[in-house]
Amino acid sequence: GGGGGGAAGEGGGDGKGGQKVFVNIATSAHVKGMSKKKQLDKDGKEQEGVSIPLSVGAPRRGVDKRGGACVVVDVVVNPEVVEDCRSDKTGAFRHFVCELALNYIEQKYGMGVSRQYKLPKMAYKY
Repeated sequence: GGGGGGAAGEGGGDGKGGQKVFVNIATSAHVKGMSKKKQLDKDGKEQEGVSIPLSVGAPRRGVDKRGGACVVVDVVVNPEVVEDCRSDKTGAFRHFVCELALNYIEQKYGMGVSRQYKLPKMAYKY
């Protein structure tokens, strides 16, 4: 089970004919929350990083608003991640979460996903 909400983002092609990829960000309290971790950078200096657990669903076929074929992937995060995205006025955290989701999708399914994405106006649905 899990909560509703989240954002819908549109990633680029999957490398096989440039098909659109839609990434739905959904929330569930069953996904662990963020944690801060201290780690060493390449120069050996301590820096603080953020770990954001994600659950990535299997890609499925979908249809975009023009009726064209696309791929849809659901990514589930803890609700606090979406709250932080909404409260971050700079958009930097939201961009970080989008990049992270695209990286997870690439690693899990071997899909090449363009970083030229856009966030639809209907971003948050509850």
